[in-house]
Amino acid sequence: SRYGLPILLPETGRPSCVVPFDKMNREIPEGACLQFHLADRRIDRIWTNTEKYIGRISKFDFVACPDFSLLLEMDRAEILWNVQRSFKLGRYFQSLGMRVFATAMWAYPDTYDICFEPVPHHSVSFVSTVGTNRRKESRKQFKLGLRAFCERTMPAGLILYGPMPALDFDIPVLCHFDRVSPAQFGAYQPDLI
Repeated sequence: SRYGLPILLPETGRPSCVVPFDKMNREIPEGACLQFHLADRRIDRIWTNTEKYIGRISKFDFVACPDFSLLLEMDRAEILWNVQRSFKLGRYFQSLGMRVFATAMWAYPDTYDICFEPVPHHSVSFVSTVGTNRRKESRKQFKLGLRAFCERTMPAGLILYGPMPALDFDIPVLCHFDRVSPAQFGAYQPDLI
């Protein structure tokens, strides 16, 4: 790609539940998707010591690309680094035969070219609202970015994780999982379509 980012292969699956990376040592439900929407300090180890976790990660039916933070305060170089780490790991997981969802991520509109480039078109993608509702500007940028993401990548469906803000446009929701407590890490929520 233009930025040297690995582009993921499309995925069309549908998970039955999501399991956070820090809870992956529990019993794995059938159809589970491992997700990495945690503080960077908790998921950096997947980047620095990938091989240690591959055996456990490969037991999941699906994996979402790690969600390294893209903060509104970051410059483009920091954003490129975190997008690169996310998609390099996702592509590596795919090379091992895992079914991987691209994780939709962005900051401001001037980061869309970097953030959306490695996402396959007409594929199912993973979208998290974790951390997007704390500030008015974050909510605004989330909504703008989600609209642009859908227009540019034309997803076959979105797996939503976390509480969704009210939107004034349609998105292709495949399934929705509320952010759950550690005691109930994979509660399935009904389809929104």
